[in-house]
Amino acid sequence: MAKNDFECRYELEDGYVGKSRPQTFYILESDLEDGMTDADLDNLFHEMAEEHRNREIGISEQNVSEFKAWAREMLSARA
Repeated sequence: MAKNDFECRYELEDGYVGKSRPQTFYILESDLEDGMTDADLDNLFHEMAEEHRNREIGISEQNVSEFKAWAREMLSARA
């Protein structure tokens, strides 16, 4: 992290109490554009947090085969 970079923080909100999982990313001085308004800065922070989350946070699907078996059963019952 360079001296002119800003450490940004956010947390994932998944409804579980007491399960804080803070995340950190950086906005570089070079990401700023002259004349940015507060709304522009809000958007920059939000967009970069979204990018970070999409890049760093994955999902692990657990029971896909069971779902497919259930779905096939439900669909065949309609026929």
